[in-house]
Amino acid sequence: MSWNLKNKTAFVTGASSILGQAISIALAKEGVNLILHYNSSDKNMKTLTKKLNDLNCDYKIVKADFTKQNDISNILVDLLKWQSNIDILINNAAIDYKKYIVFMNMSLYDNIFNINLKSPYILCKNIVREMIKKKKGTIINISSSITKHPKAYESVYGITKCGIEAMTRILAQEVGNYNIRVNCIAPGPFISPINELNSQEIEKIIKSNAIKKIITPEEIANTILFLCSDYSSAITGQIIRVDNGFEI
Repeated sequence: MSWNLKNKTAFVTGASSILGQAISIALAKEGVNLILHYNSSDKNMKTLTKKLNDLNCDYKIVKADFTKQNDISNILVDLLKWQSNIDILINNAAIDYKKYIVFMNMSLYDNIFNINLKSPYILCKNIVREMIKKKKGTIINISSSITKHPKAYESVYGITKCGIEAMTRILAQEVGNYNIRVNCIAPGPFISPINELNSQEIEKIIKSNAIKKIITPEEIANTILFLCSDYSSAITGQIIRVDNGFEI
């Protein structure tokens, strides 16, 4: 099935992560031109670019640390070269420090907020202006199952993901009149460095899921393809749980 996304341009943050790579490859297979952000994972980005080269994908890479205001400002300068052509924004970059709230110092707190919530806000604010001019665009934010399944020692991460869901709903109302759709994917737990799942936790998740398996990044990416396409033209302001029934 073709999603009719060929020659569109997508900006993906956190592209070197497990999920970011799956999203980027899925879009590349559909002929989407990519602008890929990453911070420090040079090895992962090298792996991704090799796969994209094999797919003959047109891509550009921007490196930035979203904990630093100067890096966020610099990436916006770079995006000025391309943002008039950005059709899709995917806010995927995120970090998590697993600490109880009494042990979370303000430096770590600020880092999580800057990457998980402030940078998506700034990117939406700037890129949506160009989408308004074109009267068309798609924004997809990545949340987490933690907003429905709170976990001890992840309070700050949970706060930011609740914030990204609220921003999704509100922004969808603000820009819907310009034919811009804003949705949010909230994945269930999947195997990745940020989730740090051990074998016992994986087994517990599988048993609690309605579909008795753990979600994969590729399945999440397939849902994103649908939301990027015109097949989802009536869907906006939604928090879509891609989790094998983890929350039911």
